[in-house]
Amino acid sequence: MTRRLSGLISKWTLGIVFVSALAILSSATTVHAQSPEPTTTIAPAPETTAAPTTTAVPLPLAPVTYVADVLAFIERYAYRVPLVDWPAIRSRAEAKAAGAVTIADTYPIILEAVKALGDKHSSFTKPVDAVKQTAGNYTGFGFLASMPSRVVVTIAPGGPAARAGLRVGDRIDKVDGKTPPIVGNALAVGRRTDGTFADTVVLRVARPQMKRAITLTLRRGEVTLVSIPVTTPPPKVVIPREFGYLDVPGIVGDAGVQKNFATQVQGLIRDLDDGSRCGWIVDLRKNRGGYIYALLAGLGPLLGDTVVGGSRNAKGEVTSWSYRAGVVSAGDTATVSVDAPHVLRRPGAAVAVLTSGLTASAGEASVIFFRGATNARSFGEPTIGLTTFNIRHALSDGAFLDITNAVDVDRNATPYDGPIVPDEPVAIDWVAVNNGNDAAMQSASSWLRSQPSCTTPAA
Repeated sequence: MTRRLSGLISKWTLGIVFVSALAILSSATTVHAQSPEPTTTIAPAPETTAAPTTTAVPLPLAPVTYVADVLAFIERYAYRVPLVDWPAIRSRAEAKAAGAVTIADTYPIILEAVKALGDKHSSFTKPVDAVKQTAGNYTGFGFLASMPSRVVVTIAPGGPAARAGLRVGDRIDKVDGKTPPIVGNALAVGRRTDGTFADTVVLRVARPQMKRAITLTLRRGEVTLVSIPVTTPPPKVVIPREFGYLDVPGIVGDAGVQKNFATQVQGLIRDLDDGSRCGWIVDLRKNRGGYIYALLAGLGPLLGDTVVGGSRNAKGEVTSWSYRAGVVSAGDTATVSVDAPHVLRRPGAAVAVLTSGLTASAGEASVIFFRGATNARSFGEPTIGLTTFNIRHALSDGAFLDITNAVDVDRNATPYDGPIVPDEPVAIDWVAVNNGNDAAMQSASSWLRSQPSCTTPAA
C-alpha cells in the first residue's frame, strides 16, 4: 500500500477498529518532501504499519512550524490537492495554527485539513495511537460485524468481545438499548456523535439456535490484531477436493511480521498443492487491509512471475507492483520476499476471488492483483472503495500523517478509484455463510469446474 493498511490505520472506527493499511515498509521505496523533512516510506496502503528505521529524536517544533511541515507534505504529495480549493484549506489551517500554544492544540487543525481533501483514505494518527499501530495493536472492542445484517464476522482472539463471550455468527440487535443505524458496511459500536468513543457498551445479541436474546457487556481495551491465514472454509461449507481454499486476512506489523505472514501463506499453498488442485479460491471477504506487499508475496504462487498492477499518482506516473521468484518489488525496489518460494505444480490453475462490502484497502489491492488475468474471476459484493495508495510522513512528536498519493491500477493500467465491482455479483448473506449456504462459494466453484485447468487432465 505503497499502500493503504487500506489497508488498516486507526482509520477504522468500525466495530473492530482495525489498524489502517497505511503502513510504512522500511524496505519500500522512499521519497523526500520539501526540506526540512524526514525520509518518508511509501507504504502499502490503507490499513498498514511497519516500523520505520530508528533515527535520532528531533527537537520539538513550534506549533506553527509543526503545522507548516504537515501542510507542505500534503501540498506536495496529496492526490486530491489539484481537485480541492487547497489555498483556502491551507490559509485556514495556518490562521488557526497561529493561535496554537502546544503541538496537541494543532491536532484538530490537521484533522480538519486532512478531512477537507475528501479522499476518505488519508488520515492523521496521534502519537499514542501511532505507537500502538506500529506494534499491530489498537484500542477497541475487538470484533467486526457486517451491515446491514449486523452479523458478527470476526472476533479478535483475547480481546474484549472474546472475553465477554461474543461469537462469530451472533447478530447484534441492540447497542445500549437502541437499534444500530445503518452507517456504511460495518457496525460502528460505541461511537458518540462528537467522534469520541464510549468505554463500555451493552449488546443485546441473537444467537443461532437460541430462543432467548443474550446480553453482553463489552469494555473497551487493548486488542492485538492477529493475522492468521487459514485453509478451513466457513462452518458447514465443503470445498470440493479439486480446489484449494485460502481465507486471507489483512496483515499489519513490522518487516519481520510481514515476511513471516507471506511465508505462512505460501506454506499453506504448498501444503495444499499436491498436484490434484485444478483451481483455487482466495477469500478476501474479511480482509480489511494492511501491508500490500506482504499480501502480494504470500499470494505470489497463484499469480506467477509478473507485474500485477501498481499505483498512479496525479502526474500520471506509475509505480508497478510485481512478483518474481518470491520477491515483491515496487518499481525497481524490492520490498517483501519469501526465502523458499513455492511454484504451483499446475501453473496457470484458475483462481476465484471472493469479495464483500467489508473488503478494504490492501484487501482491495489484492483483488486488483488478479484483475486482467485470463485465469481469474471475482465473485461477491462490491468492495468498500479505498482503492488508493497512501504514503506516510512521520512527524516530530511520533504522530503519523498518511496521505493518499495515488490510485490503484491493474496489470492493464486500468485505474480504480472507488468500489471494485466483482465480475459476478453475488449478495453475501453472512447468516447463510455461517450455516453452510455460501452462494459466492457455490458460484465460484461452478466457474472453476468449467475452466480449462479443471476440464483438462493434469499432465
